[in-house]
Amino acid sequence: MFACYSRELNERTNFYLARLLDIEREKVSAANLALEKRVKERTVQLEKTNTELLNEIEANKKAEKEKKFLESELRQAQKMQAIGTLAGGIAHDFNNILFPIFAYVQMAINETSEDNKVQRYLKRVMGSAERAKDLVQQILMFARKGDQEKKPLHIQPVVKEALKLLRASIPANIEISQQIAKRSAPVLGSAIQLHQVIMNLCTNAYHAIQEKDTGCIDVQVYEQTVDSTNIAQFPNIKPGKYLCLTVKDTGIGMDESIRQQIFDPFFTTKEPGKGTGMGLSVVHGIVIDHGGYIYVQSDTSIGTQFFVLFPCIGGDLVKKEQNDTTASFKGSGEHILLVDDELDVVKALEHMLIKLGYRVTSHLSSENTLKTFQQNPNDFDLLLTDQTMPQMTGMALSKKVLQIRPDLPVIISSGYSKQLTQESMDAIGIKAFILKPITLKELGSIIKRHIICRKAKE
Repeated sequence: MFACYSRELNERTNFYLARLLDIEREKVSAANLALEKRVKERTVQLEKTNTELLNEIEANKKAEKEKKFLESELRQAQKMQAIGTLAGGIAHDFNNILFPIFAYVQMAINETSEDNKVQRYLKRVMGSAERAKDLVQQILMFARKGDQEKKPLHIQPVVKEALKLLRASIPANIEISQQIAKRSAPVLGSAIQLHQVIMNLCTNAYHAIQEKDTGCIDVQVYEQTVDSTNIAQFPNIKPGKYLCLTVKDTGIGMDESIRQQIFDPFFTTKEPGKGTGMGLSVVHGIVIDHGGYIYVQSDTSIGTQFFVLFPCIGGDLVKKEQNDTTASFKGSGEHILLVDDELDVVKALEHMLIKLGYRVTSHLSSENTLKTFQQNPNDFDLLLTDQTMPQMTGMALSKKVLQIRPDLPVIISSGYSKQLTQESMDAIGIKAFILKPITLKELGSIIKRHIICRKAKE
């Protein structure tokens, strides 16, 4: 009996111990599950924190890059502002020097016969003067960086000027071809910004070709009508007439992943320090600001082609210019009041105006000009004044004169002045602006047009 009791006690003890062991196992299992859950939660939290930290680091890197870029841009802007001020001063003085050369050579050409060898010599001098004038226009590109006023213009001269600058800076082993329509409707735009678009696109093409040692940049300008027959080629564009600028290169091309990012700010495939990634972004911004569209086609085996479309405006500008060149520009003895602080310029203008059939009263001082006008305000048919003069600018003189005689046509001239904008001239009542130097025919056409307009209102 004792043996049976002992066996039963052992069995109960074993059962109890087994039960305790199961309970402990369950506790351990539950603890493990809880621990795993906490580990997973903590892991997720750590991964989230790590991702946020990486994003913050990346954002800080981008912010630092943008900061460095903006600092660089600020330094560049300050440098360009200084260069622009210097360029403007040089252009103003140089244009005043060129003006008498233009005037006297042209009048001398008119006084000689075509079969006279002297006229051939004079025409060569005029050709050199024209090249000097073009050079000054290129210098003025620096001085006008801040001038982004949009006005009707023909893009062809802007493209040609940009290509001249590019040809001088791009190696001869890279060909630049151009097919530019001679005539087209004008667009509403800023010549400075459009110049930047062309320069940036062509520079981008040059860099693409550079990696292949040789190649070609092809630039075209032509009118493009977008309608139901071809609108599929130009997504998201409004039907109408556009001026199309294309820049095509035979460079390395782009794959789709790169093509999708080329207009993003700071995106570049160049090595660090060799590019900011802002060139095409700036182009995109300018095109959109002008109400235009930009498309790109690229293949790594062929190259890249950009299509830029600007909406055309009416043809009045073209018609007006054509009428001006064919109309008679001779005067009929009208009295011109002339002022410029440069003696050579005044003498040249006097001879030109007399040659055109006008009577001239001239001064070297704006104050003396005002006194003369105040004595006999009705004795003059037009005021032709320089802008940059001591004591009183041309704008200030024009304002005082027009307060006395609001109907008097006023034409202001300058070698270069930042103060002269269309808004400021319209506010005073100035009828036209002349950028020196100017040809005899251009001067005659402008003066005759405004004298006729005044007489028509009488």
